Amino acid sequence: MTGMLVMSRERKLVFLVTFFLFFASAGTSGDDEISELLDLWDYSDPAASELLFVSLSGAARQSDNADYLPILITQLARINSMRGRFKLANEQLDQAKSLIADQKSLAWVFLLLERGRTHNSAGSRLEAVDYFKEAFRTAEIIGDDCLAVDAAHMVAIAETLENQMKWNVIALGIAERSKNERARDWLGSLYNNMAWTFFD
Repeated sequence: MTGMLVMSRERKLVFLVTFFLFFASAGTSGDDEISELLDLWDYSDPAASELLFVSLSGAARQSDNADYLPILITQLARINSMRGRFKLANEQLDQAKSLIADQKSLAWVFLLLERGRTHNSAGSRLEAVDYFKEAFRTAEIIGDDCLAVDAAHMVAIAETLENQMKWNVIALGIAERSKNERARDWLGSLYNNMAWTFFD
């Protein structure tokens, strides 16, 4: 029975990778390519996500989108950070950084976010806040509402209690005004975070 479950999961992963690569090769634009990459995340199953991301490394290296490969590497780093493998996560983030030429790019914001998350998970909250704030500023400059919301909400998580509400309000304002569906998807989590901040 266990063997059947494992095979079923493997088939599902193979199907998802094949499905993604088919559409990626069918003229998917750069931004859509990144969106589809992020859609593969299963935060409840980092191991499955890791298998998917590793399977896409070849396509990422061949992509015309300069952000694709470094962003993929930052997501692998995020998985290792979630597992408490902070040294490996930072090494992967160093690798991603070496591939990024433009510090006002999607890839740079992802790098800052995952560096901040790694510091925060490792207990270095002050360093994490600095990275999250820089990610927020850069996301604002390049006009990516979703990443700006993500960064602001991470500042709120890592900040002192007296500053948490301020950053939750900033994130909420961007999400509510945004026409970006991914940014608006944050609303439920932000309302929940603000409720808990009031409770505290």
